[in-house]
This record gives sequence, C-alpha cells and structure tokens, in this order.
Amino acid sequence: MLKRVPGAVPAPVEADVAGQWRGLTGEPQPLAFRPVLEGTAVSYIAEAPARDREAMVFEIEARPTGERAPMAARITRRFGTR
Repeated sequence: MLKRVPGAVPAPVEADVAGQWRGLTGEPQPLAFRPVLEGTAVSYIAEAPARDREAMVFEIEARPTGERAPMAARITRRFGTR
C-alpha cells in the first residue's frame, strides 16, 4: 500500500486488508491476507487454490491505517496450472 501525498514520493503504509474469492458458480471463500515487509514497502498476500483454466473472481477491500474510506477491487482471472 502506498499513500500518495501531493508534491512527495508515495510512502508505504500499513492497512487492514480483507477479501474473498470464488469460482464463477461457487460459494465465496475468505482470503487470509498477511503482510510482507521488504525494506520500507508493505505488501499483502493471500492464497487461493487455482484450478486449471477456471475463472476465479477476487473481491478485495483495503483500508490504509488512519483512513476512513476503504479501497475496493474486483478482479477476474484464469490461471493455467498445467
């Protein structure tokens, strides 16, 4: 997560991150995010089981520390596992 400040370089910030994944016809399954620290950068990752060529939908919400409004993303992706 990067916080943009006018006139400055974006700075890494911590956040509360939550989300879920599902196949196109499946029930939503929670994602368990964990922080990954690399120098001053803070990234968040979670794992989901990929099935070959099945479309998966990820819905993610992140609220940077100190912010009221969360940011949301919905991503659809097909993974090749073979």
